[in-house]
Amino acid sequence: MKILNVFVFLYSISVTALIIPSLVPKTSMILLFLILFSLVLNLLMQTYNKVSEYKSSICPVFYTTYSNFIYLITPIIILLAWVVTLSFDENANKIAYIGMILVHSTFLLFIIITRAYTFLYLKSYIYLVFIMSLLGVLASLLFSLGILDFSGHYVNLNEMTHGSFSRDENFGEESYLFPYGLGLILVESGKLSLFGMEFYRISGWAHEPTSATLFIAPAIILLIHGNIFKNGFFKYLMLLTIVIFWLLAMSVGSLLAFLVLYGLLTLYFLYTRLYPLKSSLTVLLLISIALIAIIAGIDLLLNSTIFTTKFNLESETMRKAINELLWFVPGSDKTMIFYFSHLFLWSLIGYFLMIVSVSVLFLKYFNVYVLILFYLVLHSMKGSQENVFILVFTFYWLYLALFSLESNKNFLNLNRKSHE
Repeated sequence: MKILNVFVFLYSISVTALIIPSLVPKTSMILLFLILFSLVLNLLMQTYNKVSEYKSSICPVFYTTYSNFIYLITPIIILLAWVVTLSFDENANKIAYIGMILVHSTFLLFIIITRAYTFLYLKSYIYLVFIMSLLGVLASLLFSLGILDFSGHYVNLNEMTHGSFSRDENFGEESYLFPYGLGLILVESGKLSLFGMEFYRISGWAHEPTSATLFIAPAIILLIHGNIFKNGFFKYLMLLTIVIFWLLAMSVGSLLAFLVLYGLLTLYFLYTRLYPLKSSLTVLLLISIALIAIIAGIDLLLNSTIFTTKFNLESETMRKAINELLWFVPGSDKTMIFYFSHLFLWSLIGYFLMIVSVSVLFLKYFNVYVLILFYLVLHSMKGSQENVFILVFTFYWLYLALFSLESNKNFLNLNRKSHE
């Protein structure tokens, strides 16, 4: 059951987030069947009784009481209201919306019933991110050094994924380079520069760097703040590999999200005086070094196309981000469907922020899942809210945050030894 459950879990969080599941036609239907099949097998084998104590605070046990069940289904109800509103559009794919709600609902049941495998799920997710990052970095290295002939490795994602990812629908056959299936390299958008260095951005198995960094960011946070892996060398090797991939993807939205997240986290700990004098001086020294580095490289930074193309008020990225934040402002091109759908979308975002606020302001509890949840919200603010908050991947971290808050003082943890 371990292999089946892990496969279903990774398949679930990868759908729409990565391109690999979309290479298979009718992937949502296949996923729904797999989840239901796994649910039946797990119920028959009663794996939901195999929960034991573990001293780590990394994996909250899922209790299905009335109160937390309400907390869990609330975001799905908001998601349902959102997609129902969108379905009134004459061009809406109603079958896809129905499939989305069914997948979200059955996935919630799946992670509750197979809660004894939570630690294994997190571990397998980090392994997946590590492998994607390692192969993505290797693809970039091979391409940059010009060691191999890549002329026959151009792909068009729109055709490759049967229309699931239409980012390059009008870009022709050579919009991406996918050398030996290792990872995607964005060649259509041309080279970008950072501090005088020119490079092609990579996106691994995601269709764009923004999606790639969204998928790998929780793994970075888990490796920094969690204790999933006992072997320190392997842990930091994985972290280094993933961070290198993150740098080569160079998503400005992800960069800003991390800066805001850890900036606010530093201020929070300084304000609550949890930092001793030595740590406070260390933080102050790091901030000073960062400011000196920024001042020294300000010219190169301002001339880097990775920033000039993104922060230009006339750029598509900036316009999209501003329009999403100002969705409530009246406009002649906005319909009632637009306003109501965005009302439910921002209600869902508000629910995520409410969980973060309750944790930090009321419970004074700042754990790894809350950090991930806040990061996801910050990451989406570049204008990708409509894409981020439909993902099973995004909802999974919400569920973990909810359960960790439900039992933040006395919750049990899974015995990871049984899964190693």
